[in-house]
Amino acid sequence: MPKYSQYDVPDSENMVNLGVGQPSTSDLPIEWFKNTMQKLSNSLDNSEFLQYGSIPGYESVREKLAKWLSNKYYAKEDKLITKNQIFMTNGNTGALQLILNSFVETGDDIIIEDPTYFIAKNMFDEFGLNINSVPMENDGINIGLLEDKILEIMENDKKNLQNKIFLYIIPIHHNPTSITLSYVKREALAKLCKKYKKFYIIADEVYHFLSFSDTKLHLPLADYHNKIISLGSFSKLVAPALRVGWMYQNYEDGKLSLIDGIMKSASLDSSGGINPLGFVIIESAITDGSLDTIIEKNKLILKEKSQLMIEFLNQQIDDIKFIIPEGGYFLWLELSVDTTQFLDFAIKHKVKFHPGIKFGDSCGKFIRLSFSYYDTNDLITGVSRLLEAYTMYKKVKVSICGSTGKLGTLIKNQIEKNKKYYFIEGIKANIKVSSLTDVIIDVSCNLGTYNLINYLLDNKINKPLIVGTTDLSSRTLDSLRIYSINNPVAIISNFSEGIYKIQKIVNELNSIDSEWKFSMIEKHHVNKKDLPSGTAKTLVDSIDRKCPIESIREGDIIGYHELNLESENEEIKIYHNAKSRDIFATGCINYIPIIMKKQPGIYNNFDKEESNYQIYKSLGDTFLISTDIKDLVHFVSKDKDSDYFLLLSNINDSYDWTIYNKASEKLKNKNGNDYLVVSKYLNNKFNIKSGSINFNEFKMENGKYYFEMQSPKEFTLKDEYSNNLSQLINQLTGLNLLGVSKYIIGSLHLIIEIKEDLFDIDSEIISTISSIINTETVYNISFINVLKNNMIRAKYYDINKSKVTDGNAYACTAIFDYYATVNELPYDNDLELTILLNKDTVKTVYKSEKFFISYLI
Repeated sequence: MPKYSQYDVPDSENMVNLGVGQPSTSDLPIEWFKNTMQKLSNSLDNSEFLQYGSIPGYESVREKLAKWLSNKYYAKEDKLITKNQIFMTNGNTGALQLILNSFVETGDDIIIEDPTYFIAKNMFDEFGLNINSVPMENDGINIGLLEDKILEIMENDKKNLQNKIFLYIIPIHHNPTSITLSYVKREALAKLCKKYKKFYIIADEVYHFLSFSDTKLHLPLADYHNKIISLGSFSKLVAPALRVGWMYQNYEDGKLSLIDGIMKSASLDSSGGINPLGFVIIESAITDGSLDTIIEKNKLILKEKSQLMIEFLNQQIDDIKFIIPEGGYFLWLELSVDTTQFLDFAIKHKVKFHPGIKFGDSCGKFIRLSFSYYDTNDLITGVSRLLEAYTMYKKVKVSICGSTGKLGTLIKNQIEKNKKYYFIEGIKANIKVSSLTDVIIDVSCNLGTYNLINYLLDNKINKPLIVGTTDLSSRTLDSLRIYSINNPVAIISNFSEGIYKIQKIVNELNSIDSEWKFSMIEKHHVNKKDLPSGTAKTLVDSIDRKCPIESIREGDIIGYHELNLESENEEIKIYHNAKSRDIFATGCINYIPIIMKKQPGIYNNFDKEESNYQIYKSLGDTFLISTDIKDLVHFVSKDKDSDYFLLLSNINDSYDWTIYNKASEKLKNKNGNDYLVVSKYLNNKFNIKSGSINFNEFKMENGKYYFEMQSPKEFTLKDEYSNNLSQLINQLTGLNLLGVSKYIIGSLHLIIEIKEDLFDIDSEIISTISSIINTETVYNISFINVLKNNMIRAKYYDINKSKVTDGNAYACTAIFDYYATVNELPYDNDLELTILLNKDTVKTVYKSEKFFISYLI
């Protein structure tokens, strides 16, 4: 541990910790400090200097700081900050502590940006505050959602117990994102302060004077309204050990509501000024001009380091996103992986960072890198390690049980040559499996397999498993069956491509006449223990008649299998000879992508060229979705259940698709169901539990699917049609019709509102009514119940399928219009309707002159 520093930051040989958000020790102005202390020691002769200091800070230092800030903020403008608007602190963290001590109570609500400075979050937790997060946009906090949050807090505070609702915000060179709040949003925040009496803002502006460009700075946020207090600090500008900062608040009728409140603190009344010695040092730096010199030097250093890191990132990798910082300390990177798990992997490569989840609940794929501490050489070392680790981490990570054996060593070597895979560890006798492992390969022995499976079961570790170990006991097989309940398990006796092909031939030969006799010869090296071999057993198991096996052990034969078929008049011989053990290693690796796609269960045989198609059902339709046009043949010739084939393509991260019917005909139009199943497919394929997938008209976001719909067009419905329909339904079924309407949306559509509970009515009755209605005109028909609280119960008759299905987006939009018309709801307001279908719940929303349909998973 260093003698004075808070952290023992490692040297780059051992670790580059890019999470360190403090100034570089080598750049701290120690010579300036020694000279300043010498100068002060020669000039200080008043013993009053050692007394308790003035609570807001010495008058002289506040005067000079106010003038310095005025010059920095306003340049030649007439506006000035006065000493009374300044309260000296021991840095921004100390200032925040003072505000919380003075104005909040345990159980109060506080609002923060998402993401935000994680130590501030921790402080709010320690105070027992209810933390309310509001998402950020590219120009700062989302103002609309912020106002919603203010109203929500006020609504929940029915007893009017909370005096002030604070927003904690970092408006310039934000930590961690580096975003600077736009002028428009600064004005919007001021309006919220004016609109809501209890709403106040704490602006943490610690990086305000660390802008890389010479353009005019933003004004302090406190200038926009007198209920905003700006916090500044010299910790990042000069040296953290000085512990000197300030609070600035604008006047309100000659009063400073926040600063005046802090001045009444009993602890300050006892302690006096917080850091008198530090105040004097800063006062000296302002007076002799050294403060500006130090800050300008630090800005140049930070700018150079930032640009170097950005240039290196841009040259090396193309799937990392970030905003180029215009000042401050940090770079906020968006990756394509869970960064909390990635951190453990990166540490093994001697590089660290802060994962995004520390800063906000929605930031699981982000990391914060600091360019403030290390010199340029060490920064490049750290970023190089980070990118190398990231490249490896994105690969499929393979653990091998039996990695030191002959086959295990070959598999390991092949994995290390392969760009798709990464060998993460060999599983040894004292079994331990890394949480980062994506798939496990077992090529050990019967006991090794048994111990591995029981370790996985005992520790509730669930990973896809490929077992190449042969001669497994019934006890081991039983354990594998239990493990396969929750995991896909491939038990492959021989990884050779040739043996796999022979096995398929054997399946074909089973149809040969019974007069044919089968026999097998298998040969292996003298050290082969199982007899007969596992491969021979597997081949024989697939033969539906007796097939004796002759086993030979001699020399260093890798593997030879010969299947003989003989009848009275002819003979067939099929043999396979392994020339190199590499065939088993490469064959094993070929099974990795297959087993990773499989559902739980045991698999002994499956095609390596297996299709990646998936089946999805949505709102009455069944889709076979694939990225391979070859699967269209399967859809047409073998798939009896699917209604449509959907061929998905991805060009430059933009998804599109073509849809086919059973006649292999391309359909012209997409509809809501297409969008829905594509999003579900992508959600499952890429495991998207949060974040979003966007199409032109459709979006999947945080587990919800929604898309824009065209407006329905209602057309004339004569009264006699409605009356006749009502009488017909009542006579046939005893049901009572309450309303009916006709629409054109995608096709002709009929809405029929009935009194009785739809979910108690057999679908056959609905189909019968619909068939009779459609004897003259062809309608898709929605039968509905109108419920309370903007809810609809619905059953949908699909004319193309001649049956009741789960509905579709067109039907939901027509139902919405019917509901709005009957209830005389104006379309100049935002409206929302929940529709309960047989198996799905659908939200239909009218907002900003557009319809949106939202499906819940």
